[in-house]
Amino acid sequence: MAEKQYKITIPSMPLYSNLKSILKIWDNIRRESINLTNKTILNQVGTIENPVDWSNPDQWIPERLSGEEARIALKVWNDSKKTINPRYMVRLYNFINTHALLEINNQGIYYLGKKGNAFLLNDPHVIQEVDNREGILDLLNILSLKKSAKIRDLLPEWDAFIRDFFRFGKAQTSQEMLRTRLNNLIERKLVSKERGVYSITPGGLDYIKNLSTKTGAKSDDLKRSLHLSIEEYNQKQRKILKDKLSKIDPFQFEHVVKNLLEQMGYENVIVTKQSGDQGVDVVGTVQMGISTITEVVQVKRHKANIPRQIIDQLRGGLPYFSALRGTIITTGNFSKGCEKAALFPGASPITLIDGERLLDLLINYQIGIFRKPMDIFDINENYFKTTKEDSSDY
Repeated sequence: MAEKQYKITIPSMPLYSNLKSILKIWDNIRRESINLTNKTILNQVGTIENPVDWSNPDQWIPERLSGEEARIALKVWNDSKKTINPRYMVRLYNFINTHALLEINNQGIYYLGKKGNAFLLNDPHVIQEVDNREGILDLLNILSLKKSAKIRDLLPEWDAFIRDFFRFGKAQTSQEMLRTRLNNLIERKLVSKERGVYSITPGGLDYIKNLSTKTGAKSDDLKRSLHLSIEEYNQKQRKILKDKLSKIDPFQFEHVVKNLLEQMGYENVIVTKQSGDQGVDVVGTVQMGISTITEVVQVKRHKANIPRQIIDQLRGGLPYFSALRGTIITTGNFSKGCEKAALFPGASPITLIDGERLLDLLINYQIGIFRKPMDIFDINENYFKTTKEDSSDY
């Protein structure tokens, strides 16, 4: 049997812009000098009571380094236009050595060779080689099948991937490994991020589709097409749900919110009377730590932006229900200044839920919508890639 092929080699993935900068900076510098600089910096550890501040290289470099080590650190800081803090250049050092992006001559001096220059010029073969070894292509494939997702949505499949392809198995820093790779893809415009949600861009889709064509991986294209079709169908259902919310009776809409709160774990949830409610539509109790508090909710079923005055109105109604906090739920959006007013220091907090967030919650808790499971079978390739050590068990 063939030896198991590991992919992930570096826990923290650097940005390619920083890599390109450091390749030029370290060209014609002795490797051992860079290594000693890294070691000197890493050996300077503080304590909880007296932490070491690394935020200002202009200050800490002359204070903590001298001679050749100070010169190298200052060169990295200044030549990178103060974008690379030398405190963290060990990550770049490990990455460059792992992927041989700098070569070493007989005197132990780094120089830009064929591969390093190709990387600087965005040579597709070199970029793809590095991407493949660091799980970048696999992450793009995971995201392409989801179209958009938060970190928590990606972690299960990412954890399963690194258990198979990271030399040390399940990493304690799997979330950081994932986050730094997503940042790498965002910088390259292969992935976008909005309000904590990551989405593969058209450029990202083209990248993996072109690779699938070259490698003949038709199954990936079929699976991706299936998932995109499902996503398109789900988005249509989401629009239908939004349309229904805009047309139902206001009192019925309040009961939709009541059902949502109950599914979210609120207790004693009631819809208030339609008059004299002090701007409060729904009241419930919720567990906060070891305490149970009362929370009031005002719902607004219209497209117009909610003005700040509505926040003040709801906050004024809290004492009538002995409530400590409130929430405003709207099918529309909030005007400027609402977020600041909602969390005004010293005032009771008001949570703001706009139309898109409301749809997310209704879908997540299956209020007015069903979630139907769908089975997709995938061959477990790793099952058939037995290592030499494993073969002794047969």
